[in-house]
Amino acid sequence: MKLKPKQTFFVFAILMISFLITAAWLATRSIGRVENVQKAADDLEVRNVQIGARTLAQVHRLSSSMLRYQVSGSPTHSERFDLYKEELENFLTTNAKFLNTDNEKRLLSLLKQQLQDYYSSAKRLMDRRTAAGLPASEMEHIKLGLDRCVELSLQLGDARKAMFRESLAAYRTATRKLERLIMISLVLLGIASCLLGWLAYRAYLAPVKGALVDANIRADKHERLASVGVLAAGIAHEIRNPLTAIKARLFALKELIGVESPAIKQAVVIDDELDRMERLLKDFLD
Repeated sequence: MKLKPKQTFFVFAILMISFLITAAWLATRSIGRVENVQKAADDLEVRNVQIGARTLAQVHRLSSSMLRYQVSGSPTHSERFDLYKEELENFLTTNAKFLNTDNEKRLLSLLKQQLQDYYSSAKRLMDRRTAAGLPASEMEHIKLGLDRCVELSLQLGDARKAMFRESLAAYRTATRKLERLIMISLVLLGIASCLLGWLAYRAYLAPVKGALVDANIRADKHERLASVGVLAAGIAHEIRNPLTAIKARLFALKELIGVESPAIKQAVVIDDELDRMERLLKDFLD
């Protein structure tokens, strides 16, 4: 069954609306993915990439406090050691939720264990400190534990940087996909708009244009007929005036010749023909 232009227009309009909804849904999903990746990248850049560096800095503060305590024996440095230990533990606990990969979680777990060993060893030696200072062999053991903490902190920072690079790569990929989707959507939308405009013209504007042309033709015809009517009315009026005058003179002539005159028959014939002419004029005007 062949569709009419209006039916074709509505079918195509429904298809185009479905396409636009699908394109908008895909674009929204792509934009959402880009926003998520960008947010993750921002978090990594602003906060999470710094986890390794900040952990390393706080480990060095712990080591510095312990060494100062070894040299001076001041309780202030021992208190600072405890304070720095608590700050580092809180920092790692707070930022643990930002570590997403298995490698990062493994490194964090190892770092926490190593730090706990380092805390315990350092605290024991600090409590056993004598006037001569801490034993050199035990200090070497603590130094090895500290070096391990530093190494794990550096590895955690490298893992964060690798995660950051992967997130940036995902962000670029999502951006390129979104750009391609937008370009394809624009091209398809342009084609769909052209087809929709053509169908709208066929379904609505073309019939209206044809009807307008027909109306103009009918208007011209009516205008010509009206002009003819005005002309005919004018001509009929001009003919009626002499007919009225002739009838008036004929009535006077019949009065002069009288009914007994042989010429009265001719006058009656003339009167009948004048009546006939008036009827013809009336019929013509009607």
